[in-house]
Amino acid sequence: MNATRRIAFAVLYLLAALTTPAAQAAPIFAVDVKIGEAKMNNSSDAAELDMLRKLSGDKTLFLSGKADADLISASAVPGMPGAWFLTDLTQPGYFALKFGTGGTNATATTFFFRNTGNLSQLVWTDDQVQFLTGGACANNQSKCNIGRLSHYTTTMGVSYDQVELPEPGGIVLLGLGLLAATGVRRRRG
Repeated sequence: MNATRRIAFAVLYLLAALTTPAAQAAPIFAVDVKIGEAKMNNSSDAAELDMLRKLSGDKTLFLSGKADADLISASAVPGMPGAWFLTDLTQPGYFALKFGTGGTNATATTFFFRNTGNLSQLVWTDDQVQFLTGGACANNQSKCNIGRLSHYTTTMGVSYDQVELPEPGGIVLLGLGLLAATGVRRRRG
C-alpha cells in the first residue's frame, strides 16, 4: 500500500507541476519553407492564388484569408535574430507575403511559403524575403523594415494533411501509467 500511495502522490505532484504557468511551454518557432518568389505588379487575390497553385503543384488550393498592412502585427521571433512571425489561427497550408519594394534592390515583391512548423505561426527570415524585413531593430524600432509588408494571403487545400502531435502532458501521463502498471506487475509477480 505504501508504494501505491507514493505513486499517487508522485502523479499528483507531477500534474500540479505541469499545470503551473511556469511549466507552460513557450511557443516553438520553426522557419517555414520558401517555395518561390515573383515580381508581381498585379497583386490581386487571383494572381497570388494562381502562383501558389503553380509553385506548390496543388490545384486544390483555395484562398482562406487575407490581411492588409493595417491589420498585420508581425513580430520578431525571440532568440532567432533575423526571423519574423505572424500568428494565424486558421493554420494555413501555404501563405504569401507581399512587400512594397520601392527604393530597394529587391527583384521580387511576393514570396510564397509552405507552412511546416507550428501551423498557427507563419515564420520567415530576412534572407528568405531579400532582406525586405529586418533592419536595425535591436537598436531602433523605427529603423525596422517590417513596415514594407503590404499584406499576406493564406490558402488551404483539399489534399493538405495536418498531423496532430501529442502534447507533452499527455506523453507524461502515458509514461506514468506504464510506470504504475510495471510497479503493480512486479509487486504481484
